Amino acid sequence: FRRAEKLGTDHSGQPAVDVDDLKTALNVSGHRIKKEITALERYNLGWLNDPEPGVYEVVLSNPGDFVYLWDIAGFCREKQIDLRKFFIDVNFSLLD
Repeated sequence: FRRAEKLGTDHSGQPAVDVDDLKTALNVSGHRIKKEITALERYNLGWLNDPEPGVYEVVLSNPGDFVYLWDIAGFCREKQIDLRKFFIDVNFSLLD
């Protein structure tokens, strides 16, 4: 998510990052990216998109129909909350 936020990339309101960019930025193999995408898909957290031939991007799912990851990131900035509390700790009670 942070990479999508830094690059300002978007896929219909959802954070998206080019796979080649992820491999370079994180210094990981294509095999590792594939494993991570499989996990995202398994839990309906994201998927692999191919917007044009030979170009692939990882798209993250929004948590709900009316809750967007971009809104959560904006809330975190405004309230000075570390974004990892939502994405890593899955502490959505901070939204109350």
